[in-house]
Amino acid sequence: MDQKREDSGRIKVLYDVYVKPTKTITDYRTQWSGVTKEHLDNDNAVDFSACRSNVRRLLNPVEDSVEVILVGHALINDFQVLKYFHSSSLIRDTARFRPFMRQVRKRMYPRKLSSLCEEHLGFSIQKNDCKIEVISSSFSEHETGHSSVEDAAAALLLYHKFSEEWEESLGFPLHKP
Repeated sequence: MDQKREDSGRIKVLYDVYVKPTKTITDYRTQWSGVTKEHLDNDNAVDFSACRSNVRRLLNPVEDSVEVILVGHALINDFQVLKYFHSSSLIRDTARFRPFMRQVRKRMYPRKLSSLCEEHLGFSIQKNDCKIEVISSSFSEHETGHSSVEDAAAALLLYHKFSEEWEESLGFPLHKP
């Protein structure tokens, strides 16, 4: 899913779909994912190849040589599933931003997105009561489990709040007009 923050502070969803599985699913893990068999058997679910093509088109626009900064949480998982590579200089992953990570001895570990939101944004996510204003014709909260839109929007809000520090830490300071 790709999103952009509008001037009003609302999040506009550009792509959020159910994808038809390419293999047999034995456990939908609905209590965590919110996904049921009906979601994927539905005519609204897209084929994996179509989803992959659409994601590539969104993230690699040809016109104007635009480079897309991709913001999310634990994006490596999405990249592996999609067999997708995005330039590391254009990735802002809340699971990998050092100030958001926890240190155990000498190793750094990612924290849960829900914990980061509570600590840094002052609200809870993943509790089926989305507090983020979302503009979408197809967005609907799951009765149970995570909402991909809410998770993506939360990661985007975290990035937005810490963008100056984040960009500076990468050596890419944001240029303000």
